[in-house]
Amino acid sequence: MQEVYRALRFPLLRPSELQIALDSLRLNFQNGELEELYKQTASYWTRWGTSGSYACTVGKLLEAIDELRANDSWHQIAAGEIREMIDDVFATGGQGFHEFSFLAGNVDDQDVRDIRRTRDFAQLVPTLKYPDKIDLFRPSFIAKSDTPLLLYRSVPDIPVGRAAVRLAVPVGNMSDPLANAFANTIDVVCAGQFFAALRTRDQLGYVVGSVLKALHGILYMTFIVQTEKVGGLEALSKIQDWIEGWIVKGIGERDEYIEIDGANSTPTPFEKHFDKIKGGVITEWSSKHASFEEKTIEQLRLVLTNRDNLALLDQNLDELKTLTRARFRALVKKYFATGKRDWRAVVLDGGEGNVSISTILEGWSVVTREDLDVEDGIHLNEFEFNPGRFSREN
Repeated sequence: MQEVYRALRFPLLRPSELQIALDSLRLNFQNGELEELYKQTASYWTRWGTSGSYACTVGKLLEAIDELRANDSWHQIAAGEIREMIDDVFATGGQGFHEFSFLAGNVDDQDVRDIRRTRDFAQLVPTLKYPDKIDLFRPSFIAKSDTPLLLYRSVPDIPVGRAAVRLAVPVGNMSDPLANAFANTIDVVCAGQFFAALRTRDQLGYVVGSVLKALHGILYMTFIVQTEKVGGLEALSKIQDWIEGWIVKGIGERDEYIEIDGANSTPTPFEKHFDKIKGGVITEWSSKHASFEEKTIEQLRLVLTNRDNLALLDQNLDELKTLTRARFRALVKKYFATGKRDWRAVVLDGGEGNVSISTILEGWSVVTREDLDVEDGIHLNEFEFNPGRFSREN
């Protein structure tokens, strides 16, 4: 164990390894600007949702890396800054010291809770305060509005006719057991039928999918489409139509689960599916982990996201077991019908774009890429991706 500690506390920072690490880091950021459109919607959604005080733009990161690398002594500078940060983390009362526990053997939830109770009585306590989750969000992202908000951008480097959409519907807080039970169940409920409707039946997209995501402690049911059949706004409209027809009216109002098979749509009682889907989630949450590594990752995630309630996983399972179909349908109406004003969407269209922002989509308020740049103190287009400017030789 001492060897592990020394490796973390006093790492060997060889110039060749630093070079490989920096090149890899830079390439990851650079490629992010060239990713498939549906992946770029995730980057824009995260940037839009995160305060500029806690996140950098890709352009600024690339510029900082190139500025560092222009110094002939950058290896020594980087090594010095890394060691200084490590000292801050491990030194007594260090501003970054929060958790440093080595767990070995058959560790279960009770072990983690015991560790937390022991730590509560320790003399040394963390001096670094996590920012409030509300402060992590960009104000324009969480602004109260009578309409949902849409981030729109045209992407000149992408051919005209290609578009991608990401619609995010908030479905509760990660610290709320009921929200976790509902979110993980609606995730399974939507997955197959959203794909069957927009991809298999409508042949809408190159990429079609729905997935549960989290941003700063808030759970979001996200719906993603990348298409060459329609523009981004029309794709967003089709996602809305599916949510309104299949989720809100089908499950929420009529208690129906519409099975889509090719061109055929067959309404069936939701009761027939709810218990089976819910049972599948219960089985997954109750099953033993395939490996100690998976167990460790789960506990690490719990400590990072909900350190004040390490019993959350047990509470989630208990809440799921008691979740009724009626309660589930009430939450469907809450988040997918009356809560529509809290929806957030990212739409990327290939080409220069000829969409009038003032009439971009009825019922939506619009934010643009330029709005984010101004909020972050960036001159318009100052950091637009340019392979020549950010080449390796610079």
